[in-house]
Amino acid sequence: ADEHYIKISLKDTLRKMQDENFRLYDQLFRSYGVTKEQFYTSYKYYEAHPIAFRELIDSIDATIIN
Repeated sequence: ADEHYIKISLKDTLRKMQDENFRLYDQLFRSYGVTKEQFYTSYKYYEAHPIAFRELIDSIDATIIN
């Protein structure tokens, strides 16, 4: 019974975390006027261009740190 409860609890916790993650991304998309599709199109571009992706991440890091 304990093992079953732990498995159920973990699945529920992961689902709640995933739901919260989706909610936060949706909030960000709306605040910047970007659709989910636009974001993922851009993300796929940067995945295919790792040097540009690294430059983007470094730029974001520099902005956050300062």
